Amino acid sequence: MRTRVVAAAMAILVAATTLLSGCSNNSDDHEVDLGDYEWAIFMSEYRNTGLLPRSLIGYVALVRADGSYDLIEHEGMDQGQISWTEHGINFADVKGDHWMTADGSAVVEQDRVGLMDGLVTLSDGVTRVGVYNGGFQEDGYREEVVISRPDSSERHVLNTVGFYPMISVCEDDVYAAYSMTPEDGDARFIFDQIVEDGAVKHVSVGTYSVAFSEFGYFANDAPCVEDRIYFLGNFINYDGEQRVVDELLAPHMQSNTWGNNEALALVSVDSTTGELNWLPLTTENGASLDLGSDEDDYSVYDAHSLDDKGNFVWFGGNGVLYRTDVATGQTSILSDELERDLQPDAPEWLYHFSSDENTATVLVEDTQDPLAQPRIVVFDKTTGKIIKDIQINGLKHDVPEFMIFRDIAQKPV
Repeated sequence: MRTRVVAAAMAILVAATTLLSGCSNNSDDHEVDLGDYEWAIFMSEYRNTGLLPRSLIGYVALVRADGSYDLIEHEGMDQGQISWTEHGINFADVKGDHWMTADGSAVVEQDRVGLMDGLVTLSDGVTRVGVYNGGFQEDGYREEVVISRPDSSERHVLNTVGFYPMISVCEDDVYAAYSMTPEDGDARFIFDQIVEDGAVKHVSVGTYSVAFSEFGYFANDAPCVEDRIYFLGNFINYDGEQRVVDELLAPHMQSNTWGNNEALALVSVDSTTGELNWLPLTTENGASLDLGSDEDDYSVYDAHSLDDKGNFVWFGGNGVLYRTDVATGQTSILSDELERDLQPDAPEWLYHFSSDENTATVLVEDTQDPLAQPRIVVFDKTTGKIIKDIQINGLKHDVPEFMIFRDIAQKPV
């Protein structure tokens, strides 16, 4: 193993940052004691789609409880995600699957598309399913599915209508969905199964008509309980269109920035049929949840967002931690300590989310200077109380300025 030490400029903490590097197929990659770290942050750059391709790079920052960190360099993955279970850490770059476990670290080499749609973990806590966006090809749209285990990697190519903005795992089955609006004007929710019992199997479960101009969502690790998948969805009617009114959402439709009417709802889909149900997000007195349309777009949650009482715990793009009753849609504020107003052109802060049974972890990114002083804030999932609030110093000096925060994973307890 070969390491090199990079000086870390620490405004508060004085520490050394080690860059761990070197990759080989199914061999020791870097000696890492995962017990030293609390969080793993995935960073990458935008995928190069120009005529003259160039090599990509990215980093994983392994962060300790005091905010100090070690860096692992990788080959890059646009929109890459990272997973940490009791069996170890997994992430992917364009060259293969990286594993860091108690038995050592390795890379299982295999080329793939450099744009990730989602990463989910099967019930064994080991097997990861990555979905990658191949874009339009001569024979249609292409999605790639990679089944990853510490000693193997299986890559499959799927022909689809478009990319999957929703991906969810129910035990050992993985489902994915996309929406489109055909010429008749009603949006379609197209729901597929892409993995069955841990093996790739691409079948159409169903297509559900949604009587709105547009149905939007982004849920790349949506929670699934008892064959129902839960996520947040935007229902939009374009200005001037005459439509049959949806009685449930009609009282909660509000004009957005572009003059169209929309409502944010908690959506559930039956994984056996693809049938949708939705509930408007309301306050205790039945009023619409006060969350702007742009703030909707930046809301985040994950596979563990359902708490032990069946509530949906999520983090709004406005910096508020919410809890939604899945039976009624009634939504309460767990914490507003990070609340920020959305700026006219872009959010001031971006949030990256990871949760477990008891806690919700948020990586807070200042969009004006993302690498300068990112924070990791950990909330109690029941009370909303902040348990930890850690500032990371030095990344701006240790990684290239074009690195982008993509995802955070927390050490399992």
